[in-house]
Amino acid sequence: MEYIEYCKLNNIDPKDGRSSKMFYFYKEAEVASTDIKKKSDCLAPLPKAVPSSPCPRGGGIECHPTVCDCWNVTQQEGKTPMRYNDNYASASASVQAQPSDTAVQRDFLLSELAKADYPKDKELRSLFNLYVDNTPKTYKDMIAIIQAGTYTIDPKIAKQIESGLEKDEDFCYGGPMHGIIWPGPVSDWDGYHKAGAEKEKQYAAAKRIIMTDDAKAGLAAIQAFEAWLPTPATPAN
Repeated sequence: MEYIEYCKLNNIDPKDGRSSKMFYFYKEAEVASTDIKKKSDCLAPLPKAVPSSPCPRGGGIECHPTVCDCWNVTQQEGKTPMRYNDNYASASASVQAQPSDTAVQRDFLLSELAKADYPKDKELRSLFNLYVDNTPKTYKDMIAIIQAGTYTIDPKIAKQIESGLEKDEDFCYGGPMHGIIWPGPVSDWDGYHKAGAEKEKQYAAAKRIIMTDDAKAGLAAIQAFEAWLPTPATPAN
């Protein structure tokens, strides 16, 4: 699930820094649950064996070569041996069936591709300056910016503050610095959304190669996805 889709599903603001943190924890939990499922699958109990049929020679002993010699007797008599119940033999065959090397390789490559998706989205968010904090780090830096007049005021937030204070509403007022836009990198949400759509196309193309070509081509597709950057790669600041 992509970041914007996650925000829409949970009715949260994608521009809110807390939303990004929530999405990060969601993806971490998703990766962890996938790993746990893979580990638990190998511990799944085997199908319950159906008891063998009673020995045709009588005595109530189940027909099995370790407890009954009817195997040798039936061989000598030219009869079909009854070592195992048909249902049990069928279940054993299904348990023992192993996936092909191609299936194992594709499962592994799909897992590696999925792991590369979130770091790539994180790279895009950094590339387009999302959630960047331009707040002055020291008192001297803040005074220098104010004296130079290189800051601006967000008109939308300023209007909300004035309206909220005048009407004495329960408005989330962050103090005198609330609404000030400090100089620095500017978030490019439009560029991020466009790059995200391109990323999805690259992801789908890599997945198709994994499912239709050999392991070498699938690995090359994953490496190409990891190295991919949108065009232009550097957004305007």
